[in-house]
Amino acid sequence: MGGAPQAPPPISAGARGLRPGCARKAGRAGGYDVTMEELEHGLLIQPWAWLQLSGESLLAKVYITTQKGYALLLSDLQYVWHEQVDTNVVSQRAKELNKRLSATPSAFLSHLKDLMCTLLEGSTDTKGATFSCEHMPDGLTLHVRSDLSGLPFHWNFQCALASPSMVSQHLIRPLMGMSLALQHQVKELASLLRMKDAEIQDYQENGATLSRDRLKTELFDENVFLEQFVTEISRGESKRKGQLNGCVSTPSPERTGWGLEMDCPFSWCPSWAVELTDLTWDVVGAVVAGTGA
Repeated sequence: MGGAPQAPPPISAGARGLRPGCARKAGRAGGYDVTMEELEHGLLIQPWAWLQLSGESLLAKVYITTQKGYALLLSDLQYVWHEQVDTNVVSQRAKELNKRLSATPSAFLSHLKDLMCTLLEGSTDTKGATFSCEHMPDGLTLHVRSDLSGLPFHWNFQCALASPSMVSQHLIRPLMGMSLALQHQVKELASLLRMKDAEIQDYQENGATLSRDRLKTELFDENVFLEQFVTEISRGESKRKGQLNGCVSTPSPERTGWGLEMDCPFSWCPSWAVELTDLTWDVVGAVVAGTGA
Protein backbone atom coordinates (compact mmCIF):
# COMPACT_ATOMS: atom_id res chain seq x y z
CA MET A 1 0.00 0.00 0.00
CA GLY A 2 1.59 3.29 -0.98
CA GLY A 3 1.05 6.61 0.73
CA ALA A 4 -1.41 7.22 3.54
CA PRO A 5 -3.71 4.20 4.03
CA GLN A 6 -7.35 4.56 3.22
CA ALA A 7 -8.46 3.71 6.70
CA PRO A 8 -11.65 3.68 8.70
CA PRO A 9 -12.08 6.36 11.32
CA PRO A 10 -10.67 5.47 14.73
CA ILE A 11 -13.16 4.24 17.24
CA SER A 12 -12.19 6.15 20.32
CA ALA A 13 -12.32 9.87 20.97
CA GLY A 14 -11.88 10.90 17.58
CA ALA A 15 -13.16 7.16 16.71
CA ARG A 16 -10.84 -3.51 19.18
CA GLY A 17 -16.08 -4.89 12.33
CA LEU A 18 -15.35 -6.78 8.89
CA ARG A 19 -15.64 -6.07 5.27
CA PRO A 20 -12.84 -4.47 3.23
CA GLY A 21 -9.98 -6.57 4.31
CA CYS A 22 -12.44 -9.24 3.47
CA ALA A 23 -12.42 -8.46 -0.18
CA ARG A 24 -15.33 -9.94 -2.01
CA LYS A 25 -13.95 -12.49 -4.38
CA ALA A 26 -15.45 -13.55 -7.67
CA GLY A 27 -16.13 -17.22 -8.15
CA ARG A 28 -15.34 -19.17 -11.30
CA ALA A 29 -18.51 -17.98 -12.92
CA GLY A 30 -17.89 -14.39 -11.86
CA GLY A 31 -20.49 -14.57 -9.09
CA TYR A 32 -20.17 -13.85 -5.40
CA ASP A 33 -17.87 -16.24 -3.58
CA VAL A 34 -20.07 -18.24 -1.20
CA THR A 35 -17.06 -18.98 1.01
CA MET A 36 -16.42 -15.30 1.67
CA GLU A 37 -20.10 -14.68 2.32
CA GLU A 38 -20.23 -17.52 4.83
CA LEU A 39 -17.13 -16.23 6.62
CA GLU A 40 -18.54 -12.69 6.77
CA HIS A 41 -21.83 -13.92 8.23
CA GLY A 42 -20.09 -16.28 10.63
CA LEU A 43 -17.93 -13.48 11.99
CA LEU A 44 -20.85 -11.09 12.32
CA ILE A 45 -22.71 -13.34 14.76
CA GLN A 46 -19.67 -14.04 16.95
CA PRO A 47 -19.43 -12.27 20.32
CA TRP A 48 -16.60 -9.89 21.18
CA ALA A 49 -14.05 -11.11 23.71
CA TRP A 50 -11.06 -9.57 25.47
CA LEU A 51 -7.75 -10.76 24.11
CA GLN A 52 -5.15 -10.32 26.85
CA LEU A 53 -1.60 -10.28 25.52
CA SER A 54 1.64 -9.25 27.16
CA GLY A 55 1.45 -5.47 27.53
CA GLU A 56 -1.65 -5.15 25.40
CA SER A 57 -5.39 -5.79 25.49
CA LEU A 58 -7.53 -6.08 22.39
CA LEU A 59 -11.13 -6.72 21.57
CA ALA A 60 -11.37 -9.72 19.30
CA LYS A 61 -13.82 -11.94 17.48
CA VAL A 62 -12.99 -14.85 15.24
CA TYR A 63 -14.82 -17.31 13.06
CA ILE A 64 -12.93 -20.40 11.85
CA THR A 65 -14.35 -23.23 9.82
CA THR A 66 -12.06 -26.09 8.83
CA GLN A 67 -13.64 -26.40 5.39
CA LYS A 68 -13.77 -22.72 4.37
CA GLY A 69 -11.15 -20.59 6.12
CA TYR A 70 -11.32 -17.95 8.82
CA ALA A 71 -12.25 -14.35 9.55
CA LEU A 72 -10.67 -12.36 12.37
CA LEU A 73 -11.42 -8.92 13.76
CA LEU A 74 -9.23 -7.06 16.27
CA SER A 75 -9.58 -3.64 17.88
CA ASP A 76 -7.80 -1.61 20.54
CA LEU A 77 -10.83 0.74 20.74
CA GLN A 78 -8.92 3.15 18.55
CA TYR A 79 -8.39 1.21 15.36
CA VAL A 80 -9.95 -1.89 13.86
CA TRP A 81 -8.04 -4.56 11.96
CA HIS A 82 -9.35 -7.52 10.05
CA GLU A 83 -8.31 -10.52 8.00
CA GLN A 84 -10.42 -12.98 6.08
CA VAL A 85 -8.89 -15.81 4.04
CA ASP A 86 -9.98 -19.03 2.39
CA THR A 87 -8.28 -22.45 2.41
CA ASN A 88 -6.07 -21.57 -0.56
CA VAL A 89 -4.42 -18.74 1.36
CA VAL A 90 -4.16 -20.93 4.46
CA SER A 91 -2.38 -23.63 2.47
CA GLN A 92 0.06 -21.21 0.86
CA ARG A 93 0.90 -19.36 4.09
CA ALA A 94 1.31 -22.61 6.00
CA LYS A 95 3.90 -23.76 3.46
CA GLU A 96 5.80 -20.48 3.74
CA LEU A 97 5.86 -20.45 7.55
CA ASN A 98 6.14 -24.18 8.27
CA LYS A 99 8.40 -25.84 5.75
CA ARG A 100 8.82 -28.97 7.88
CA LEU A 101 5.09 -29.49 8.32
CA SER A 102 2.88 -31.15 5.75
CA ALA A 103 -0.85 -31.18 6.41
CA THR A 104 -4.17 -30.28 4.83
CA PRO A 105 -5.62 -26.78 5.22
CA SER A 106 -8.39 -28.25 7.36
CA ALA A 107 -5.80 -29.64 9.80
CA PHE A 108 -4.11 -26.24 10.12
CA LEU A 109 -7.48 -24.52 10.55
CA SER A 110 -8.58 -27.03 13.17
CA HIS A 111 -5.40 -26.34 15.14
CA LEU A 112 -5.84 -22.58 14.83
CA LYS A 113 -9.45 -22.90 15.95
CA ASP A 114 -8.43 -24.77 19.09
CA LEU A 115 -5.73 -22.21 19.90
CA MET A 116 -7.89 -19.14 19.31
CA CYS A 117 -10.91 -20.52 21.17
CA THR A 118 -8.72 -21.32 24.17
CA LEU A 119 -7.20 -17.85 24.06
CA LEU A 120 -10.49 -15.96 23.74
CA GLU A 121 -12.09 -18.00 26.50
CA GLY A 122 -9.45 -16.55 28.82
CA SER A 123 -7.96 -19.91 29.71
CA THR A 124 -4.53 -19.82 31.34
CA ASP A 125 -3.68 -23.14 29.72
CA THR A 126 -2.72 -22.21 26.16
CA LYS A 127 -1.12 -25.62 25.59
CA GLY A 128 2.31 -24.08 25.27
CA ALA A 129 1.24 -21.62 22.58
CA THR A 130 2.44 -18.02 22.61
CA PHE A 131 0.79 -14.97 21.05
CA SER A 132 2.18 -11.55 20.25
CA CYS A 133 1.18 -8.48 18.24
CA GLU A 134 3.21 -6.44 15.81
CA HIS A 135 1.86 -3.01 14.87
CA MET A 136 2.49 -1.56 11.43
CA PRO A 137 1.38 1.70 9.76
CA ASP A 138 -1.27 -0.06 7.69
CA GLY A 139 -2.11 -3.10 9.77
CA LEU A 140 -1.47 -5.45 12.66
CA THR A 141 -0.01 -8.96 12.70
CA LEU A 142 -0.93 -11.46 15.38
CA HIS A 143 1.90 -13.98 15.69
CA VAL A 144 1.10 -17.47 16.94
CA ARG A 145 3.71 -20.01 18.02
CA SER A 146 2.81 -23.54 19.10
CA ASP A 147 3.43 -27.22 18.36
CA LEU A 148 1.57 -29.37 15.86
CA SER A 149 2.22 -33.10 15.59
CA GLY A 150 5.39 -32.68 17.62
CA LEU A 151 6.83 -29.99 15.35
CA PRO A 152 6.99 -26.20 15.77
CA PHE A 153 4.01 -24.45 14.20
CA HIS A 154 4.04 -20.77 13.28
CA TRP A 155 1.15 -18.67 12.07
CA ASN A 156 0.68 -15.00 11.31
CA PHE A 157 -2.76 -13.42 11.22
CA GLN A 158 -2.01 -10.55 8.83
CA CYS A 159 -4.75 -8.04 9.54
CA ALA A 160 -5.36 -4.91 7.48
CA LEU A 161 -7.20 -1.78 8.56
CA ALA A 162 -10.94 -2.33 8.43
CA SER A 163 -13.26 -0.23 6.29
CA PRO A 164 -15.83 2.26 7.66
CA SER A 165 -18.65 -0.06 6.55
CA MET A 166 -17.15 -2.92 8.54
CA VAL A 167 -16.72 -0.75 11.64
CA SER A 168 -20.34 0.28 11.27
CA GLN A 169 -21.60 -3.28 10.84
CA HIS A 170 -19.68 -4.80 13.75
CA LEU A 171 -19.54 -1.91 16.23
CA ILE A 172 -21.62 1.16 15.52
CA ARG A 173 -24.90 -0.54 14.62
CA PRO A 174 -24.83 -3.02 17.52
CA LEU A 175 -23.84 -0.29 19.98
CA MET A 176 -26.48 2.14 18.79
CA GLY A 177 -29.09 -0.61 18.80
CA MET A 178 -28.19 -1.48 22.38
CA SER A 179 -28.17 2.18 23.37
CA LEU A 180 -31.66 2.72 21.94
CA ALA A 181 -32.93 -0.45 23.61
CA LEU A 182 -31.57 0.69 26.97
CA GLN A 183 -33.10 4.14 26.56
CA HIS A 184 -36.47 2.53 25.86
CA GLN A 185 -36.06 0.29 28.89
CA VAL A 186 -35.28 3.27 31.13
CA LYS A 187 -38.40 5.09 29.92
CA GLU A 188 -40.54 2.04 30.58
CA LEU A 189 -39.12 1.61 34.08
CA ALA A 190 -39.58 5.32 34.86
CA SER A 191 -43.22 5.07 33.77
CA LEU A 192 -43.70 1.99 35.94
CA LEU A 193 -42.21 3.77 38.96
CA ARG A 194 -44.54 6.73 38.50
CA MET A 195 -47.51 4.35 38.40
CA LYS A 196 -46.29 2.60 41.54
CA ASP A 197 -45.94 5.97 43.31
CA ALA A 198 -49.50 6.88 42.32
CA GLU A 199 -50.73 3.50 43.60
CA ILE A 200 -48.93 3.91 46.95
CA GLN A 201 -50.21 7.46 47.31
CA ASP A 202 -53.77 6.23 46.78
CA TYR A 203 -53.31 3.63 49.53
CA GLN A 204 -51.99 6.31 51.90
CA GLU A 205 -54.88 8.68 51.16
CA ASN A 206 -57.26 5.89 52.10
CA GLY A 207 -55.63 5.27 55.46
CA ALA A 208 -53.05 2.60 54.68
CA THR A 209 -49.82 2.77 56.71
CA LEU A 210 -46.49 0.98 56.59
CA SER A 211 -45.86 -1.68 59.18
CA ARG A 212 -42.09 -1.19 58.79
CA ASP A 213 -40.68 2.32 58.45
CA ARG A 214 -37.54 1.10 56.72
CA LEU A 215 -39.64 0.29 53.65
CA LYS A 216 -40.63 3.92 53.16
CA THR A 217 -39.39 5.44 49.87
CA GLU A 218 -39.37 8.90 48.36
CA LEU A 219 -41.43 9.76 45.33
CA PHE A 220 -39.56 9.00 42.15
CA ASP A 221 -38.26 12.16 40.42
CA GLU A 222 -37.01 11.32 36.95
CA ASN A 223 -35.05 14.58 36.60
CA VAL A 224 -33.20 14.03 39.87
CA PHE A 225 -32.50 10.43 38.90
CA LEU A 226 -31.02 11.47 35.53
CA GLU A 227 -28.86 14.14 37.17
CA GLN A 228 -27.48 11.60 39.64
CA PHE A 229 -26.87 9.14 36.83
CA VAL A 230 -24.90 11.70 34.80
CA THR A 231 -22.88 12.57 37.91
CA GLU A 232 -21.97 8.92 38.46
CA ILE A 233 -21.00 8.54 34.82
CA SER A 234 -18.77 11.60 35.08
CA ARG A 235 -17.10 10.19 38.18
CA GLY A 236 -16.51 6.90 36.40
CA GLU A 237 -15.03 8.72 33.42
CA SER A 238 -12.70 10.73 35.67
CA LYS A 239 -11.56 7.55 37.35
CA ARG A 240 -10.96 5.88 33.99
CA LYS A 241 -8.94 8.84 32.73
CA GLY A 242 -6.94 8.72 35.92
CA GLN A 243 -5.79 5.27 34.85
CA LEU A 244 -4.32 6.83 31.73
CA ASN A 245 -1.60 8.80 33.52
CA GLY A 246 1.36 8.96 31.22
CA CYS A 247 -0.77 8.59 28.10
CA VAL A 248 -0.51 11.42 25.63
CA SER A 249 -2.72 11.83 22.58
CA THR A 250 -0.76 12.94 19.56
CA PRO A 251 -1.46 13.01 15.83
CA SER A 252 -0.12 9.93 14.09
CA PRO A 253 2.04 10.88 11.06
CA GLU A 254 1.74 7.40 9.59
CA ARG A 255 -2.04 7.47 9.83
CA THR A 256 -2.98 10.94 8.69
CA GLY A 257 -6.71 11.42 8.91
CA TRP A 258 -7.15 8.53 11.32
CA GLY A 259 -7.44 10.65 14.44
CA LEU A 260 -5.37 10.28 17.60
CA GLU A 261 -2.83 7.70 18.63
CA MET A 262 -2.40 6.75 22.27
CA ASP A 263 1.21 6.47 23.46
CA CYS A 264 0.45 3.81 26.00
CA PRO A 265 -1.37 0.46 25.55
CA PHE A 266 -5.00 -0.05 26.39
CA SER A 267 -4.54 -2.16 29.49
CA TRP A 268 -7.30 -1.47 31.98
CA CYS A 269 -10.28 -3.70 32.61
CA PRO A 270 -13.30 -1.68 31.40
CA SER A 271 -16.45 -0.91 33.31
CA TRP A 272 -19.02 -1.69 30.65
CA ALA A 273 -21.60 0.67 32.10
CA VAL A 274 -19.22 3.54 31.39
CA GLU A 275 -17.45 2.12 28.34
CA LEU A 276 -20.71 1.47 26.52
CA THR A 277 -21.74 5.11 26.83
CA ASP A 278 -18.30 6.40 25.89
CA LEU A 279 -17.81 4.03 22.99
CA THR A 280 -21.28 4.64 21.59
CA TRP A 281 -20.66 8.36 21.26
CA ASP A 282 -17.08 7.83 20.15
CA VAL A 283 -18.09 5.69 17.20
CA VAL A 284 -20.86 8.12 16.28
CA GLY A 285 -18.23 10.86 16.25
CA ALA A 286 -16.06 8.62 14.14
CA VAL A 287 -18.78 8.26 11.52
CA VAL A 288 -19.25 12.02 11.38
CA ALA A 289 -15.50 12.51 11.03
CA GLY A 290 -15.29 9.82 8.40
CA THR A 291 -18.00 11.37 6.26
CA GLY A 292 -16.45 14.79 6.49
CA ALA A 293 -19.51 16.26 8.16
